[in-house]
Amino acid sequence: MLTEERAQYLLKGYLADGLNAEELNEFLAWVNGETSEQLLKATIDGAFAGNEWPNLANTSRENILYHNVLNKVAGSDERPRMRITPFYSAMRIAAVLLLLLSVTVVVWYAASHKNGKKEVVKAGKEKQPDILPGGNKATLTLDNGSVIVLDTAANGTLAKQGGVKVSKLANGQLLYQVEGKPAGDVPALWQTLATPKGGQYRVVLPDGSTALLNALSTIRFPSFFNGRERNVTVTGEVYFEVTSKQGNQPFIVAVEDRAGQHKADVQVLGTEFNIMAYENEGHVAATLLSGAVKVKTAAQKEIQLKPGQQLLLSDKYKTEQVLEGRDEQAVAWVKGYFHFEKSDIKLVMRQLERWYDITVEYESVPVKKFSGTIPRGVNAGQVLKMLELTGNVHFTVNGTHVKVTI
Repeated sequence: MLTEERAQYLLKGYLADGLNAEELNEFLAWVNGETSEQLLKATIDGAFAGNEWPNLANTSRENILYHNVLNKVAGSDERPRMRITPFYSAMRIAAVLLLLLSVTVVVWYAASHKNGKKEVVKAGKEKQPDILPGGNKATLTLDNGSVIVLDTAANGTLAKQGGVKVSKLANGQLLYQVEGKPAGDVPALWQTLATPKGGQYRVVLPDGSTALLNALSTIRFPSFFNGRERNVTVTGEVYFEVTSKQGNQPFIVAVEDRAGQHKADVQVLGTEFNIMAYENEGHVAATLLSGAVKVKTAAQKEIQLKPGQQLLLSDKYKTEQVLEGRDEQAVAWVKGYFHFEKSDIKLVMRQLERWYDITVEYESVPVKKFSGTIPRGVNAGQVLKMLELTGNVHFTVNGTHVKVTI
């Protein structure tokens, strides 16, 4: 049984990088144990009371504590952040919760990489259901109607059609390569890449541009771009890195819903941007990271965006709004994490529903908002436990069915 004095020593030594190998193993075993939560909170409470860690209640200090824990355990300078704190919380509670949850997730992350595979560990006292996160899953429908299931297809050449070779790479990426210059009278062949719930997939288009599809998304594109424009059509959410082309051949993304209703067109020459057009979100969001884009709405109104800007097109009110500083939140999924900023529980659960292939039922709806980042690589049980620890919400899980209560 670890004493509070010993716990203080281990925690302070860990943050100061002063533990030897044996002590580090003792620390990791403690924070991942079934009885660690209460003692860890008491340990940090004692530090507050004794003022042993100056400025611990400062917001910037919270981030320092977190990154220390993250970098030491995961052994990397760039790992997805994890911070869930209700806005009404006092700084003291936020710091305690932040450190507790950070250590829990990082221990999982370190263990999974050490063994070369993901392992499920307990988040808190109760073992959560093993609902694994999404991964590289998609289907490719060729022009002739044949369907290739990419997550089970072998690496290498998948098809050759119209002078174009389609290959699956070892990193789970789809590559289109034009073999020679297509004859002017040869029509391009159209195909559709689609991801299911719990899936994502990256494709290198015939012009070298890349598109990363989030869950429940599609992109329809030709086998080669031979006209004055490079045209593709998307649904769901897609992140683009578009190559510049000589001859002023603009890249145009037509945004549709799953019923085929046209929402907007995004025109670029060379840029990075994200399109989110899930029907149950009630709006289309076009977010520009670099370069320049011009968005043409369904009402034929044109809006120019600058880097860092996001355009929201409301389905219900038929309005447009340009917002600043939304780029980090918009592309968090591309970097491997969820990012919430004053988000209600339904928005949070819609993202979890798509990524973990779960169904959600609401017995009651919390009014509090959520803010923070959570790695998409952890299993659903861990994410739900993190949200529960805010004290704002409770979940009852039956298989892949999740009931939300307060």
